[in-house]
Amino acid sequence: MPLAIVIAAIVVATGLVGAAVIITHNRRPAAAPPNSSAIAGEVVPADQARINANCNTSSAPLTILDSQAAEEPVLALPQPAGWTFDTRMNNALIRSSLTSTEGQGDTVKAVAVVTLENVTDRVHSVLEAMDAEIDGLVTVMRANVESQAPGAVCGYAGSTVDYSITNRTGTGLIVAAKDSQDRIWTAAVTIQSFEPESPDYLEAKRVILDGFQFSLRSDLLRPTT
Repeated sequence: MPLAIVIAAIVVATGLVGAAVIITHNRRPAAAPPNSSAIAGEVVPADQARINANCNTSSAPLTILDSQAAEEPVLALPQPAGWTFDTRMNNALIRSSLTSTEGQGDTVKAVAVVTLENVTDRVHSVLEAMDAEIDGLVTVMRANVESQAPGAVCGYAGSTVDYSITNRTGTGLIVAAKDSQDRIWTAAVTIQSFEPESPDYLEAKRVILDGFQFSLRSDLLRPTT
């Protein structure tokens, strides 16, 4: 079973329940020359924030996330004001986290987690990959899917899912694509807050989910190394 959104949901829930989160770095926007190659870790200013011609322009600075293999899709995550990158849990599946904190003890208010997975050996189509991710939320996390809205992320199949686990609500954005070598990839962004109705959180959630970008290497606006 594909686990991208399941792992993201687990990490988000754990991040909210846990105590302080260790902040490992806070990247700042830095303009790149127009014809330079995009590199992992580069921060693209909001007015240039697209990695693929079909992506929505991000309204916040966009960080290109580290890749672990040359064939992987490229992921880019917007950083809303007041949110900080946390790489403590990064691994082969979890590619980045953002946290919103408050107070001297850096008490976590909200968490967003990005995952990426090659699901070629478990599904046969992009549609099956999307369905399997949502099924995992229900069967593994025992989540109640409140709503599901199909859409597109940078021209690829996408879906936004609102769910609840016990008394906590979250939102996941799933995207899936098949590359030229018939590998099927899924990525997910999951976000949750202790204060889900807070205007600041709702705006940050909009920035993250609307601005998240995913691109197969063949579709990049400029090369990524």
